[in-house]
Amino acid sequence: MTNFIIALLSLFFIIQIYGRVLDSHEFISNKVKNVECPTYDIVACSGYQGLVNKCCVPDQGHLILSLQWLPSYCKNAGRNKPCKKGTLKKVEKDTWTLHGLWPGNCDGVTYLTNCNPEREEENIEEVIRSKDEDLLSEMEKNLA
Repeated sequence: MTNFIIALLSLFFIIQIYGRVLDSHEFISNKVKNVECPTYDIVACSGYQGLVNKCCVPDQGHLILSLQWLPSYCKNAGRNKPCKKGTLKKVEKDTWTLHGLWPGNCDGVTYLTNCNPEREEENIEEVIRSKDEDLLSEMEKNLA
């Protein structure tokens, strides 16, 4: 668990440093399909983003990684809607779940939703069972 958090924080800092390095480069442009774009990548939401054609910049500015620690949720967010009695006894102390990974826009507020309806699943339990029955069993044990 500790190694995972260290790896996640390291990745975050590398991304931040990479963005600053790109921001510090001299702005050099070239012609690509009649659009003036820099010869290096522009990081979305960076200082240079407003200086170039929108076609040169990624659409989404960041990724939102949402992790959930059930004990923390029950203690804090659960105040308004408490967790079922005995829920925490079923969950191991250091257990966490990946709630989701979503692209977000540069404004920090808006984000895309329902981008590909073909990827929606009606019965996620069957999908997981068909791919990894042991995983489903573990999920049922810890999250029931």
